[in-house]
Amino acid sequence: MTRFDELQQTHQHFLDRMGEVADKAAFVREVQDYVSRVCDEAVDVPAPRDRDQLRANLRYWASYLYDTTGTYPNTTLRPAWPVAAGTRETNATPPEAPAPAAPAALPPQAPAAPSAAPPSTTTWAPGWRTWLLAVIVVLMLGVMYLWVRANPQTGSASNTGPGAEIVRPGPGNQGQTLTLMWHVVTAGPSPFNPNTWVARIELSATGGNDEYIFWINGQRLPEASNNQFTVESQGCQPVSQYIGVTSGGQSARQELVIYPPEPNTCSR
Repeated sequence: MTRFDELQQTHQHFLDRMGEVADKAAFVREVQDYVSRVCDEAVDVPAPRDRDQLRANLRYWASYLYDTTGTYPNTTLRPAWPVAAGTRETNATPPEAPAPAAPAALPPQAPAAPSAAPPSTTTWAPGWRTWLLAVIVVLMLGVMYLWVRANPQTGSASNTGPGAEIVRPGPGNQGQTLTLMWHVVTAGPSPFNPNTWVARIELSATGGNDEYIFWINGQRLPEASNNQFTVESQGCQPVSQYIGVTSGGQSARQELVIYPPEPNTCSR
C-alpha cells in the first residue's frame, strides 16, 4: 500500500465515523493530527493527481476544524521528493565535484614558467541550486496558502473527493470521471446594509456524458437559473452550502464554504 493509499484510507475512515462520534474533542484532535500528517507525509506522494486529492481532503477537514474550533489550520503540503525510475532515493548525498585534471608536463628543454597565485573565489557547496529552488517553492506555497485563505473563491469536487457521494456508473456512463466545479461570478456588500454581503455562484462540470443536472442543498437548480445561485450572510460569517451534479449514471457532491469578499474590512 502506498503512502497516498494510507492517507486516503484514513480520510475515508474519518468520514465513516463522523455520524457516530461519542467524544467530539478526541475526534477533533485526531483530525488535527491527520491534517499535520498529510502536510508532512506529502513528500512521499509525487503524483500530481494524488497531491490534488490530498489538497481536496485538507480543504474539507480544515473547514470542519474551522467550524468546530474557530481556527483554520495550516494545509500546505511539503514538496515531494524527486523520483527516479519510479522510486525515491533515500539518504541521497550531493555528488562530489570532480578532481581537477593534472597540468600537462612541460617539455624537458623548456623551463617552467612561474604560476601566478589564483584569485580568491567563493565556492558554493555542491547542490546549492537544488536547495535554493526548494526554498523558493516553499515560499511560493506559503504565499499561495495566504492568498487562498483570504480569497477562497474557486473550487472543484469529483466523485472521489471529500464528502462526495459515490455512485457506481450506470449504462449511460461515458467512462469519464464526473467532476464538479464552481466559481464566484460577483460578490460584494449590500447597498442597503454594509454588514450584509452577497455572492453569486456559478456551477459547472466535466466528465459524465456532458449533460448535467446541478443541485444546491438537495434541491435541483432550475434550468432557467443558468446554473447560478446567490448566497447571503451577515458580517464576517462564512456561508456553507451543499452543491452537487448528476450526469451519465454518476453523481458528485461537496460542502462549499464561501467566505466574505473583504475579510479585513467587514463588520464583526
